[in-house]
Amino acid sequence: MLLSLLGLPILQLVCIWPIAFSRGQCAELGLQRCMAEDSRCDEEVVSAMQLRLATTTLSPSLPAVPSLEELSGDWQEVSPSENCTVDGHELCRDSPVISNFWGSVGTSRDDVFSINSLTLAPFVGGNFSGTALVGGAAFGPGLQRWSAYEALRRSVPASDQVHTRSGRRLKEAVLETSVRMGFEKNVVLWSLRVNASDSDLCPTSPDVEVSLLLAGLVRKLKALPWVFDYPFDPRNFTALVVPAGLIFQDKSSAALAGFAVAASSSSTHCSAPVYTAHTNGTGSAQVYLRLEPNTSINGSGCSGSMGLAMVVGDRIDQIQSELADVRDAFQPLWHEARDAWQERWKSAFVPPEDRQDALKLAGTRFSGSLPMLETGNTKLRRLYYTSCLTLLSLMRWTPALTSQACPVTQTAAGNYCEFRFNADLPTSPVLYTEIGGAGQFYWDTSFHALLSAMLDPAGMRNQTLAVLRANIDKTNWIDLMTMEPGGQRYSFNDYTVFETVQAVASLDPSFLGEPTPQGTVADALRALATKWRALRMEGHPCTADYGGDRNDFLEAVPTYIHAVPALQAANVFMLRAAAQLASTTSEDAQQMHEEADCIAKSLFENQFDEGGFWCSLYPAVEGVKNECVPVRTCIDLLTIARSLRSHEFEVGGLGVSGPRPNPAERMTSFARRELMTPTWLRALSREGEPAYVDRPDHGTTGAYPAWPAGVAEALAVLDGNWSGALRYLEAIGSDAGGASH
Repeated sequence: MLLSLLGLPILQLVCIWPIAFSRGQCAELGLQRCMAEDSRCDEEVVSAMQLRLATTTLSPSLPAVPSLEELSGDWQEVSPSENCTVDGHELCRDSPVISNFWGSVGTSRDDVFSINSLTLAPFVGGNFSGTALVGGAAFGPGLQRWSAYEALRRSVPASDQVHTRSGRRLKEAVLETSVRMGFEKNVVLWSLRVNASDSDLCPTSPDVEVSLLLAGLVRKLKALPWVFDYPFDPRNFTALVVPAGLIFQDKSSAALAGFAVAASSSSTHCSAPVYTAHTNGTGSAQVYLRLEPNTSINGSGCSGSMGLAMVVGDRIDQIQSELADVRDAFQPLWHEARDAWQERWKSAFVPPEDRQDALKLAGTRFSGSLPMLETGNTKLRRLYYTSCLTLLSLMRWTPALTSQACPVTQTAAGNYCEFRFNADLPTSPVLYTEIGGAGQFYWDTSFHALLSAMLDPAGMRNQTLAVLRANIDKTNWIDLMTMEPGGQRYSFNDYTVFETVQAVASLDPSFLGEPTPQGTVADALRALATKWRALRMEGHPCTADYGGDRNDFLEAVPTYIHAVPALQAANVFMLRAAAQLASTTSEDAQQMHEEADCIAKSLFENQFDEGGFWCSLYPAVEGVKNECVPVRTCIDLLTIARSLRSHEFEVGGLGVSGPRPNPAERMTSFARRELMTPTWLRALSREGEPAYVDRPDHGTTGAYPAWPAGVAEALAVLDGNWSGALRYLEAIGSDAGGASH
C-alpha cells in the first residue's frame, strides 16, 4: 500500500491545537503540547496543522475527510514467494489484507486469485483457496493495490497462451481480480475480469473457459483464548455439490465453506457453471465467459467479468440458503462492501450527537469521535488520516455465533457479543498457535490508546479496567470477546498499561476513581509506578533488573535483557506521573520524586554511551563488575526522550547539560546516522550487534509502524526542533515513504 500504517497516529505528536482549547484543556487531552507562545514552537509548525474536534459550530469550516479511495495505495509490483527469500532473508512486502469489521482476509502473492489467513471468529482459513485458469492458462502475479475495503491484483500478460472456445489463441490476455468482504458478514466476494488486446479476435466476442480449482480450507476454533489450527491439507475436507454451488466440510470441526459463481455486473455474459466435487477434498467450477469488445483497451480490445462468492458458517442448511442469497444479490453486496465501509469511516469523525441519517446508523459503534486535521500539507494530511484508518481497519464487531442468548460487553473495539465456542476440535497438539483477531496486546494498545479513547471512550474504559483486573505479571494480551487475559510475562507491561490508563483518564478524570483490585485506578497507577522497588539490582539501588529471559523483552535481540535503559526511563516517568495524582499523599509524592531523580541520574551515569545509544546493565557475577552491553535500538531512543522530556531534556537537565555535544545532541546524531532512513526507520542499527535481524518490526531492515512517529517526537524533544520532526513526518507520508514500506 502507499503508506505503511502507523500504529501511533500523529495525533499524539500534534504541537498546536486551535485557540478554542486552552493550555489546560490540552493537558487534559494528554497531548504533547507546543502552544504558540512556547518558544520551541516555530511559525512553520504552528501554521502547518491544526486538529479540531468536529462540532456543530465548527463543521462548516472543516475540510472534508478524505475518501477511502483517496487513501488507497498505488499499484505495486509483486513477486511470488519462491523469489522472496535470499540467503534465508525475507525480501518481499506483504500482500494486501482487507477487513469488514467482523474479520479479515489476506491475499496470495503467488497468483491473482487465491486468498489466505481468513479470520472470521470463530472461523479461520488456511493459505490456499484455489487457482484460476482462463482458456487453460495460469496467470502469474504482476501488480497489487490495497484499499481498506478491497484488494486488487493484476497478472502479467499471458501472451498466446489463452485458448478461446473455438480453439484459437488470444493475444495479450490479462486477469484482474478484486477481493472484497461482505460488510459485517461471513462472506468473501471476488470479481474476476479478463482483458485482452487482440484486434483479430476481440471484434468476434470470443468465449473463454474460466476454470476455478477451489478449496474451502476453513476450520472452526475450539475455545478462547484462540488456538489457531490452520487447515492446510484439502484431504481433511469433504467437497459436496449442492444446488447453489460447492460446499466444503471440515472433518475436524463443524466449519463449512460454500462457493458459488455469480454475475459481477449487468453486462456479465457467461454460461451456467458446472460444479465438480473431487475425492481429494477440492472442487472445481467451470464457466464460459464472453469477452465483449472494449475500445478502452488499446482501441480494439475486449473484456469480460464474473463474480465468485464464498460463505462461511457451521450449519449446512444455513450455508446452502445463504450461498444462494449471496449469489443472487452479488452486485448490491459488492457495492455495499465499499459504500458501508465509507459511511463507517465518515461517521468516525462526527460526534454521536451530530450524526444523522446514514452516518447515525454507520456510527452506532462509536461512543465518541476522532478529531479532524486541518492543514494545507497534503503529506501530513494523508499520514494522519491513514493512521486513523489503521484504527478502524483493526476494529471488530463479531456477532454471537451460537443459538444461546448474547450478553453484550462493550469494549474498545465496539459492542461484542460474548459467546462460547463448541468443543468440536480434537485435543491433539496443533501445528501452529497464536492469539486470534480478538486479542489485544497491552504494548500495542498503548500506541493508539489516546486515539481509541477519543473514538470509543466507553469501550476503551471497559477494556482498560479489564486489563487492570488481569495479572499483567503473567500475561501480555487480553481477549476482547471474553475480557480474559493470556500470553506471558512481558517486561514492558507496567509502562504500557500505565500509559494506556493515563490516556483514558486524560479524557475522563473520573476514571481514576473506578474500582480495581488495587483499590482505585489511581491506586493501580501508584502500584505500577512502584513495582520497580522489588527489582532493584544489587549494587545499583536505583536500577531495576527485569531478568535475563530475552522473550520478556524484544525477542529479536538476545542481549537486550536485565536493566534495559528504556524501562529505567519508564520508571522515572511513572513515578513522577503518579506523584502528581491528587490522591497521592505529599509524603509518598516526595519519595517518588526522589526515586525518579535517582533512577534518572543512575541511567545517565551508568548506561549512556557516547555514541548516542544506550546499554543494558547486567548484574555483577562472582565479584566481576557489572557489564553494560550496548544495544543500538530505537526503543531506548524514543522511550527515554518521551519519558524524560519534562525534566532531563529541559534547560539545565542531565540530557542537555555538560560538554558539547551533550547527551541529547548525541542521541539525535545517532538517530539520524544509524536509524532514520530518508522515508522510514530501522528499529536496530546495522552498526551494532546483531548486525542483521530479519524482522520487519524490530530488525535492521524496518520498524514496527508506531516507532517512526515515536522517533519524530524524540527529535522534537531532544533538539527542540519541531520543524525537523515535521519534515521527517512529511517524508514518511510521502509517495516515496509509502512505496518503500
